[in-house]
Amino acid sequence: MRAGGLVFVLLCAAPAAAEVVYFEDFEDQAHDLALGGGAGHTIGGGVATQSYGVEPDGGGYDLEMRLDLLSLASDEGSGGSYVWPGARIDVPALSDDAFSISAELTIDEAFAGGADQSLSVGLVARCSYLFDPDHCAGLDSNLLSLHYRLSYAIAGSGSFIGAGAPLEAGQLRLVERNGDGQVDVTVPGIAPPLGAPFEMRLEGTVVPGGLAIVGRMRNGASEAVVEGFDPTPLTGPGFGIRTGGSVEGLGGADVTGALDVDVDDVTIAPEPDSPAMALAALLALVAGGLRSGRSSPRPSP
Repeated sequence: MRAGGLVFVLLCAAPAAAEVVYFEDFEDQAHDLALGGGAGHTIGGGVATQSYGVEPDGGGYDLEMRLDLLSLASDEGSGGSYVWPGARIDVPALSDDAFSISAELTIDEAFAGGADQSLSVGLVARCSYLFDPDHCAGLDSNLLSLHYRLSYAIAGSGSFIGAGAPLEAGQLRLVERNGDGQVDVTVPGIAPPLGAPFEMRLEGTVVPGGLAIVGRMRNGASEAVVEGFDPTPLTGPGFGIRTGGSVEGLGGADVTGALDVDVDDVTIAPEPDSPAMALAALLALVAGGLRSGRSSPRPSP
């Protein structure tokens, strides 16, 4: 009976709140995130820039990630200007375990014009890179990093927006980037209004046969959910936030684009049902039982 009771308690206790590995609300105006993604690129001319800063917001602070784009009229058909700002931290303990990354995001400004345009925001998990850790947030067209990515298309339908085939504005995609292509699912997003905070969350749970992955986007009572399964899971320490944009000159006119996103409450943790959490719960229960056994007198026969 004691063993059976322990198993029952363990099953109930394992999903308890996961220990947070990393949390940042920027209130002390400092952070441990590495800032930088795909460097600004232009093909044929124009400008692509990225910038970052911890800024006051509503009595607190958050991280502002901004990109600005200019593509010249003569760039039509050349690929134009594009850039991917990113904020990343390595969490080696979650490289091959269950994980959860979430952030509160606010889109303050978003516009893009031209023949081929895109603006996106999202999360990256289990990123491994070949040369430069900045590539965890970097170029869609390169094989420089492997990662899981949750992307929301804010505007446009450009080919660079979320890896693979173009996303239309308002779509939410979960994709395994540069792996063996087992995960690539797109659903409608929730279209948060400018200036309204919303949450994005990317979770991976180790299950028999692989990794179950869920992406969520919440704005008040509205929620969009996208799910995938990878029988050959990626492994990597990189987790973070990624924005991106591209514009291309059109019909003799220069075009511009900009995206300004505020980031707050970045949280990275094991999923509650991860092997690490289950083991911790078991050890705690066993230790508690041993202490109780030692401290309680043996009943008289």
